[in-house]
Amino acid sequence: MRKRPLPTNGQPVKEFMVCPPDMLSFDQKTRERFVAHMARRFPDRTFTVLSGANVALRYEYLILPVMGSVGDGGELFDEPSQAFIAELYETADAFEAAPERERLAS
Repeated sequence: MRKRPLPTNGQPVKEFMVCPPDMLSFDQKTRERFVAHMARRFPDRTFTVLSGANVALRYEYLILPVMGSVGDGGELFDEPSQAFIAELYETADAFEAAPERERLAS
């Protein structure tokens, strides 16, 4: 028997998983800087960087909204708008993986 999908709870998605481009090296410090970069623009959201997940594209970020939970008491959040997703990608693309002093040294 197929169950009906859960109705959304009327709340926006608050959590996002981010896979950086394969060409960028994201060590722990870079992950922390990236999360801080995203949090400055979107302070009411949380971001988790999944380096080495083998799902990102070579030159582009992959940003996945955490849409909810399953099981007893599971719920679904409202789907983010395409405009909001575009803002997330623009902000991620503006991140400089190498700190300024490292870029100037090379």
